[in-house]
Amino acid sequence: MRSNDVQNVRRLLECADDTGIECYIRESCNGMGVLHWAASHQSAEMMHCLVSRIEDCHHISDDFQQILVRPAYRVLGFPLIRHYSFKTPLQIAVQNDNPNVIRQIMGMVEVWEVSDDFLLHTDPEGYTAIQSAAAKRVDTINSILEYMEPPRAVRLLAHQGAHGWSSLHVSSIKGNQAMMNCILGYFDNEERTKFITERDREGWTSLHWTAARGNAEATEALMNQISVQAREHLCGVTDANQSERPWTVVHACARSRTDSHKTLANIMARFDRESQWKILQCPSVDGKTALHVAVEENNAQAVLMLIDHAGDNLQELLSQQDDLYLTAEDYATPNTELAEYLKVSSKFGKLALHHAALTDDENAILWILENNASSNYDLVNSIRNNDGYSALHVASQHNSASAISALLQSLNDNQLVFESISNRTADSDENNSLHIAAQNNSLSALNELLFSINREQRKEILESENANGMNVSHLPEKNIAVNSLLAGSPLCHVVLWESFSLSFRYPK
Repeated sequence: MRSNDVQNVRRLLECADDTGIECYIRESCNGMGVLHWAASHQSAEMMHCLVSRIEDCHHISDDFQQILVRPAYRVLGFPLIRHYSFKTPLQIAVQNDNPNVIRQIMGMVEVWEVSDDFLLHTDPEGYTAIQSAAAKRVDTINSILEYMEPPRAVRLLAHQGAHGWSSLHVSSIKGNQAMMNCILGYFDNEERTKFITERDREGWTSLHWTAARGNAEATEALMNQISVQAREHLCGVTDANQSERPWTVVHACARSRTDSHKTLANIMARFDRESQWKILQCPSVDGKTALHVAVEENNAQAVLMLIDHAGDNLQELLSQQDDLYLTAEDYATPNTELAEYLKVSSKFGKLALHHAALTDDENAILWILENNASSNYDLVNSIRNNDGYSALHVASQHNSASAISALLQSLNDNQLVFESISNRTADSDENNSLHIAAQNNSLSALNELLFSINREQRKEILESENANGMNVSHLPEKNIAVNSLLAGSPLCHVVLWESFSLSFRYPK
């Protein structure tokens, strides 16, 4: 068997009587029986010839089950150095992810009517064969489950071993959605909510693990299969002060740096604004909100998403303290972009991007745009201050050329750039960014705006009028910026001539 010589093994088995076969299967080499050897060599053919010959025996003693389920005791290397695998042949086959060998073993288990204790035997890490299989391929776990009726399969799948983990916990931790779907297929609708919401020793459900792993699709799939009441409880809408829950699912999600914004978006979309606010302010047993966790983990995407959902309650959320009287901002590493963003957010709320545009802080703009879950177009154009100005309007007003460049380049589309420059203020003047830049003599901003679009788009936007019927050349004050631009930029000079013949009108 050590040389994986199936033919010679078959000859030896054929020559032996039932008593000899019993001796063979009882024999141990370095703590491993013949079944362990066959499983470790991943040879389905080897296992088949062993199983077939064993099943032909009619005088196997009653304690054969103990031989079959006996874990291996393996001695490796120097005699004083011992490694205890304590794995049954089935666990070894699962470890090697070999469904064919597993089926050979399971067929023998069913013939000999071996008890469930065999399937519940745990390895040194505390995993049963089924729990270990939940971390492998679907075919691997199916090669075990196909030999049993659904009630038995459900009982064994729901068994909680190491760390209080069921098979679903294991597949959730691994992020194996196909395996999760396979496991849940054995449970009816009423059983699924209880199974999915079963907690491990740390108080985490399978939902917590998928959220913590940033697996948005798996999290959404599990959320769809539990009751509304269960969702509300796990996310912190109800029983917000319940001490048995260390973290909500949203707390777990806030820890993940992998697509956490997608997972958070899927979770929050299931609740109305009132429920969302309850989720945001829900404390864990140590008083931390999900925002505390996100900041502590330096999870920028989660921070921006949570702040976005806070809306008008942002100041209250930012000021909420944990049991150590620390706010979320207190957990930020000093002098980082996240720390600076929290300071700005605590003062300006959702207008952090406007502040960065006003101060021409290109790095802050790029950081916000990179980590925010909203589309860059919406961030650049849709969020308005009390004057009805977007971030691009503010940058144009204050001659923040670097900010304009960062905002427009983030759009990655010429048409979106043109639309952004053309978007009007939400006041009575209805100025676009070009009007604002010219009105405020923002020469650098004017240059950046004009050269971010093509020739045809320049013609169109230079001719566009605000609510007062004025284009860039028809401003009520002497326009130093436009004149300077024309003097220093021949291309713009040509464009303006072609557009409206440079008919400047100044007040008398």
